[in-house]
Amino acid sequence: LQVPGGLAPLPSGSPAADAVTASLSAHPDRLALRGAFVNAAAASGLAPNLLEAMCWWESGWQNAATSSTGAIGVCQLEPSTVGYVRTKLLHNAALDPRVGPDNIAMAAAYLHNLVGRASGDVPVALAGYYQGLPQVQRTGMMPSTQAYVKGILGYAAIFPSTG
Repeated sequence: LQVPGGLAPLPSGSPAADAVTASLSAHPDRLALRGAFVNAAAASGLAPNLLEAMCWWESGWQNAATSSTGAIGVCQLEPSTVGYVRTKLLHNAALDPRVGPDNIAMAAAYLHNLVGRASGDVPVALAGYYQGLPQVQRTGMMPSTQAYVKGILGYAAIFPSTG
């Protein structure tokens, strides 16, 4: 699969990679988000493939996705997280979590913040995105959180590390 803007193509050959490629081919609007992932990752000092994988796990890059807990958008941001990122991390109240690139930028800033708070431990930061970092640090990862982290790290291998 070739993607617009000179971004690296997704690999093929594994069932998971082929499923991602097929889904993105069927939804050009989702494929068009790759540039936003690369830009947000660069601005936040994250690997693009990690951010892409996390948000793929969260929503399959579906901008209109809403969870039962009220998490919205491509990266499934909780309303409290949106407020925190807007005011404390990015200082931009105009960011709209219903707009794909804004949602991605907020998720990248938040994940970067979690990585720092987890002393650089990416799996713990991912667990914090899902379960809440204070709870992870207090009680460890719940089994569902362990599956979340393992799944994202597996998907990260599908997306090109260079964007």
